[in-house]
Amino acid sequence: MASAAGSRPASSTSRARCRGCAPVRCNGMLLGYLWLIDKDGAFTGREVAAAGEAAASAGVVLLRRLLLHERSKARQEGILRELVSADPAVRAQAIEDLHAEQLFGDECGHFTVLTVQCPASQASATPREVAFDAAVEDGLRAVADDVALMATNRWRAWILLVQRVPPSRALVDAVAERITGRFRQLGDEQARLVFGLGGSVTVLGDVVTSYRQALLAARAALLLPGFGMLARWGELGPYELLLKLAPEDLLNASQVPALAAVEAEDTHDVLISTLSAFFDHGGNIQRAADSLHVHRATLYQRIKRIEQISGCSLDSGDDRLMLHLGLKLRVIAAAYRDHPNR
Repeated sequence: MASAAGSRPASSTSRARCRGCAPVRCNGMLLGYLWLIDKDGAFTGREVAAAGEAAASAGVVLLRRLLLHERSKARQEGILRELVSADPAVRAQAIEDLHAEQLFGDECGHFTVLTVQCPASQASATPREVAFDAAVEDGLRAVADDVALMATNRWRAWILLVQRVPPSRALVDAVAERITGRFRQLGDEQARLVFGLGGSVTVLGDVVTSYRQALLAARAALLLPGFGMLARWGELGPYELLLKLAPEDLLNASQVPALAAVEAEDTHDVLISTLSAFFDHGGNIQRAADSLHVHRATLYQRIKRIEQISGCSLDSGDDRLMLHLGLKLRVIAAAYRDHPNR
């Protein structure tokens, strides 16, 4: 095996051609390998020396390209972070900087944010942090015809999709699957990532809105497994409102006295689930009874018992709203208590 210093490459077996490998380095950094194959079965000293010189030259070129890429990436990430700043003046400057960079043309008028997070329980080792960054960057390659920019911060990242039309479900799914697959290859085969997709906007100044929506959608994916690994803004139902609450406010709001009373009297652990099924099926008795595998008469008895304990009437719109929101809040609050770092 040949090195950049010019040692003679090792011969392969008789069935394969003679091969040599010259490590590509610059300033002590290993950047790749230059592989050589000799069809005649041997390398001359001159060929070995030429391979070493070529590897050294390639190292200079690759290092220069790497540095330029890292500088450009850092510049773009800095602009993206400012684009979603809480300060309107900072956001305005970021818009000017993006236009100055000329990263996309005027025909690209739809901006959509996709966030990706690694749950805190998995975010531990530095090598995996590097793998996460590399996986997100690899995910950008799924966007072939338009522009995708990224910003990472340890175990969280977000991608700005700049396109002529809003991104299709297939494209977003492809980006998420590529990031997840690459991260599992580099880090952990069992690793789980979650994604949140914000709504599309047509003005750069509104990207901050898509960004905040994407963060809330990712939080839904983290806390509520029913949404899967990718939650989309506009498809979260009441959770789009409830997840805007700060965790401490949400925990306090989830303590609905009427529901607490029902739970205290629910000796057979059926009343809360019955109430949830009733609301989930829009108050339709038959569908709710079928989902619970009980007779309609049993469901009516349970509902009457819930009304007696809670002091609420399910014929009252306000009482229904309070109880339904209370149940949703309890689901999120339980998730927060189980995963306080989320």
